[in-house]
Amino acid sequence: MTMFENIENGALVNEWGLKELFPHTLFPAVITDVHAAQVGYRVVPEQPFAPQQLDPLTARRAAYATESDHLKVEAEYDALLSGTDPDYAAWIAAVTAIKERYPLETSSDE
Repeated sequence: MTMFENIENGALVNEWGLKELFPHTLFPAVITDVHAAQVGYRVVPEQPFAPQQLDPLTARRAAYATESDHLKVEAEYDALLSGTDPDYAAWIAAVTAIKERYPLETSSDE
């Protein structure tokens, strides 16, 4: 989603926020940097997601959501359709890789 910053006050809006300034535009996606500049906004460059900036538990959760959860759902769906047990091998491999990439600190009391 493209974000736009008000040049005067720094307020951020997405293309839907600028849509009301361009009622003749059918879809917000056609609002360009040229349109934004006409009403005092500039396009904010998209920042890449950097999970290494997150704490390990949050980074793990984000990785699970994008890399592994769908594999488990697909395995369960396929098993339901075929009447067999789910094959979780791909999901387990993805979860193992995520846990290795984002290890959690363990307390010495355990």
